[in-house]
Amino acid sequence: MSNNYTQSSFLVPLKNKDEIIWVQDMLAAMAECARGNDVCIESWAPALFDHIRNCGCVTNSYEIQREGDKQVLWVCHDETFDVVEAAEFVHAFLSHYDLVETVEFEWAETCSQPCVGEFAGGACVVTAKGWDSDSTRTLLKGLRKKLED
Repeated sequence: MSNNYTQSSFLVPLKNKDEIIWVQDMLAAMAECARGNDVCIESWAPALFDHIRNCGCVTNSYEIQREGDKQVLWVCHDETFDVVEAAEFVHAFLSHYDLVETVEFEWAETCSQPCVGEFAGGACVVTAKGWDSDSTRTLLKGLRKKLED
């Protein structure tokens, strides 16, 4: 039997201590929400907290790290990366500070054995205004349609 994985890894730049504290507060609130507890800062990211409440857990790994002389937030998972959770978190961060940056990430859907139809992936673009993503499966449908026309 094969195992399926969704993997991703990307960095979000953190410019100052306020942003670092915001991330730490959000991560603590996400953990509380996943335990079924009420969260006082839910209004910062209602869609994110709804998603966590529905899933019952925080899937991704979030770590504040030093990258040279800067601080970054490393968002990743090597087995069950949650695209919606990551996109909603980054969107909440960018919109909270009204940042003009764009954060982009890709993910891979892999399989422990070379099973047909078990490999895919996608990409996501996040701004303060919102986020959008698409999968390689959608890309394939569009390419097929383009060649059939």
